[in-house]
Amino acid sequence: MLKINFVGTGSAFTMDNYQTNALVTLDNGYRLLVDCGGDVRRALRQHAGATHSDIDGVYISHLHNDHIGGLEWLAFAARFDPRRTRKPDL
Repeated sequence: MLKINFVGTGSAFTMDNYQTNALVTLDNGYRLLVDCGGDVRRALRQHAGATHSDIDGVYISHLHNDHIGGLEWLAFAARFDPRRTRKPDL
C-alpha cells in the first residue's frame, strides 16, 4: 500500500502550514520526498516524525524556491551524517 503524508500544505508565503511538501512511503519502505521547501526540516519533524536520514529519494516538481529551498539542507545533512551509507536519489 502506498502512503502519502502531506507534511506541508501552504504556499510560498505561508506562515502556518509550511510550504508544500509530501512524504510518499512505498510498500518496500522507500521514502520519497516530493518537493523540498525551505521549511521542510521542521515540517518533516512535526508532521511525519522524520529527519534527513529517513529520506531515500527526492522528486522536485519545479524549480520555484518554495519547492527547492530545502535541498541545500538535505544535501549537507545527508553528506556529513556518518550514519548514512548513500546519498538520497534525486
